[in-house]
Amino acid sequence: LVVSYYAAFVLMLAALALYRAINGQRLGRLLRAAPERQEAFAEALGINYRAARIRVFLISSAGLGLIGGFYATYFKGASPSLFSMDSLLLLLAMIVIGGMGRPEGAVLGTLIVVLFDRVFITLGPVRLIIIGAVMLGTVLFMRGGLFGLAAQYTAWREKRKSERLARRDSSGGCLLYTSPSP
Repeated sequence: LVVSYYAAFVLMLAALALYRAINGQRLGRLLRAAPERQEAFAEALGINYRAARIRVFLISSAGLGLIGGFYATYFKGASPSLFSMDSLLLLLAMIVIGGMGRPEGAVLGTLIVVLFDRVFITLGPVRLIIIGAVMLGTVLFMRGGLFGLAAQYTAWREKRKSERLARRDSSGGCLLYTSPSP
């Protein structure tokens, strides 16, 4: 069991390293330059976005095959019952709580959801309600999940600064109003 945990940790680190390698290299820049529904713009720039997407598809398929092989080895087989509705909702909660679009957010969300799931295991199905409440609070109060919290705080601080400057301007000063950054 301990060997499986270490193997899963190494596999996670390898997946994050692969993501960083692809995202930081030429292939990642090509994909960021050719987002969905802007293929004409990418073609005008001379980017072969189809080839880039096929390369990423092949790399991600190979990685998912490796992870699926590890998963099947760990559970001594695979069946459709491994992915029940509860486990799929937990996977969604992991992504939403950590922050969508950030691999570190998915890891942090996974740690938080697994911690809640294991700590409150004696509560039975109530633990799923607790995880759902944490997920709802994250969606309502933290726009980008836990990893978007710093950017949200910076935007709030800039807004407060702009409001303070606007109030100072209305008291007879000659400052111009500056709008808060989005």
